[in-house]
Amino acid sequence: MTLRWLAGGVSDTGLRRDHNEDTLVLDQTEGVVIVADGMGGRPGGEYASALAAQVVQTHLSSSEGVEAELSDRMAEAVSLANLEVWNASIADPAREGMGTTVTALALNPDSARWIIGHVGDSRGYLFREGKLQRITRDHTVVQDLVESGAISAEASADHPLSHLINRAVGTEGTVNVDVFQGDVLPGDFFLLCSDGLAGLMTDDELEDALQGLTVTGLDEKAAELVALAHERGAPDNVTVGFLAVEAVV
Repeated sequence: MTLRWLAGGVSDTGLRRDHNEDTLVLDQTEGVVIVADGMGGRPGGEYASALAAQVVQTHLSSSEGVEAELSDRMAEAVSLANLEVWNASIADPAREGMGTTVTALALNPDSARWIIGHVGDSRGYLFREGKLQRITRDHTVVQDLVESGAISAEASADHPLSHLINRAVGTEGTVNVDVFQGDVLPGDFFLLCSDGLAGLMTDDELEDALQGLTVTGLDEKAAELVALAHERGAPDNVTVGFLAVEAVV
């Protein structure tokens, strides 16, 4: 089966921030989408997210190591990004303590497989046949509390520690990268987003909002999701990236 794909998306400052620390990469040629949500304030956060996304994109599109499994290359790409951000924070006192989330999607058309590398609380979803499946796990204190049974999932959204992440790219010399993979089917849509969207909508609400999504309507749907975030106050930067997959006829 021969596959082709189309990428689309948008990154928005939101309503309460005066600058955007998110980075969105839409590499349609390579079938790569990356969302990175920087932290550390200006200039650290925006620099960290941009640097990490660039390193991941470059490594995934490089001809070096192409014989390796894409999942291994993905883990290596995010680990390299972690080291670059960590070294940059050490080299510049103004950027001390900066870091970023990274959620990166890549397709392997030869094997019809998708791979996601993930650190932090941005998210990756698969939207297939009208149903939304969350792929990634949030690396947050609140997620740990939910999984331990200390709080309910319903209580997690309004928890005072809801945006405190416990794993990020660039805050330490090494990082553990979650890697997810699965089969690609024609008609699949992948959604990657920062917590500026995911923190304002439940998965069920996102699923409802994605109904009617088409390959040619990715940018429009991304703008609709940003508008929904604005309706809810958009206290953070909002970034939405799509990759749609179809078979070549």
